[in-house]
Amino acid sequence: MKSFLKIMTSASFMLLSASALAQDTPPTASAPSVAEVVQSYPAGSIQSTESADEAIKTVAEARAQIEKRHLEDRQACYPKFFTTACLDKATERRRQDMAAVRPIELEANSYIRHARVAERDRRLEEAAKEREAKNATRSSVPVPQINDTPSASDVSDAQRAARAQAHAEKNAERAQRERERHASATADAQKRAENVERYEEKQRESLERQKEVERRKAEREGRKTAQ
Repeated sequence: MKSFLKIMTSASFMLLSASALAQDTPPTASAPSVAEVVQSYPAGSIQSTESADEAIKTVAEARAQIEKRHLEDRQACYPKFFTTACLDKATERRRQDMAAVRPIELEANSYIRHARVAERDRRLEEAAKEREAKNATRSSVPVPQINDTPSASDVSDAQRAARAQAHAEKNAERAQRERERHASATADAQKRAENVERYEEKQRESLERQKEVERRKAEREGRKTAQ
């Protein structure tokens, strides 16, 4: 009897604590559900810095909603007889939901990093072009001709060839960086698709397990009624 009262007292304390935490947690206005977030940002859909920033914000709101729902689920578990099983189920649901929105954040951060690198490369290229233009202006000033020195046309041709080669090399480097960025984005998108598929499969398995538990519970209650 004392053990039973001790258990009930502990459960009541945990219930009151969870209720207090839930009241302290500010409600999230029109926070999107996990399914809505996943549907709004399919793999490879983030194609601008603005959409990447919005995706990160949406994931943050979804995480807050997941934590709020997890707290509510735990609070609802304490009055139940099988409290531990209920708490485990709530924790697993939180883990699956967090795993579902994580790839969206990864893709958004990846896009932002690549966009910053591309912007930096663009500025460096513009600065290089400005330097080339200044050098070309200085080299166009006539200089006294000395015997056995290249003619002005020879020097100009050599400079143009050097600039053309440098420009071609920069274009090749930029193309290589773009190919690497595309390959990375493709890999991220594939990983997201796989994670979403695993998440949906786990949701189906969880639903089947829940149905099985309810079926067994109904059978036990039926046998008790028959007795």
